[in-house]
Amino acid sequence: MEDKTKTTTKPKTTDTTQKLKRPLSAYFLYSKDVRKSVVEANPTLKNTEIMKIIGEKWKGLSDQEKKKYNDLHDVAKKEYEKLKKEREM
Repeated sequence: MEDKTKTTTKPKTTDTTQKLKRPLSAYFLYSKDVRKSVVEANPTLKNTEIMKIIGEKWKGLSDQEKKKYNDLHDVAKKEYEKLKKEREM
């Protein structure tokens, strides 16, 4: 008897049908920047402990230091809003 099972693959979605991802917050942009150095300095820590360290470092930043990440977030948010409006048309 022949095996009638077929393997099918789902068609890949195109960019126009993919759901837009919201822009990362200023904190998550900062986290992406410093995570590698925190992990290298503390290789035995669990992920939750690493995130606590990153959170403490974020809280210790001055407003001027946070401005870089807030500005990056603002740019990403404007681009997100622009793409969102284009898709609604």
